[in-house]
Amino acid sequence: MKKVCSRKDCQYNGAEQPLTNFYKKRQGHAAECKTCNNNDKQIWRKNNPDAEKRHVNLYGKSDERLASGRAYRVRIRREEPARAL
Repeated sequence: MKKVCSRKDCQYNGAEQPLTNFYKKRQGHAAECKTCNNNDKQIWRKNNPDAEKRHVNLYGKSDERLASGRAYRVRIRREEPARAL
């Protein structure tokens, strides 16, 4: 199957593209192709550097958070009895 990007300024100029060039959504595929979507993200990051840093700080995994997650999983495995198949 093929699809056309909904953006007027798409570099493919309304040409049909394979569905692999579109991100999957819950129902179907995105209206914009991956190229247009990534260009928008790049422009947003350039125009909003503070917001991007906050996002990385909130959702980025530091070594400390990774270690605490491992410790939690190990503790849960020890406390949880072995499951019967």
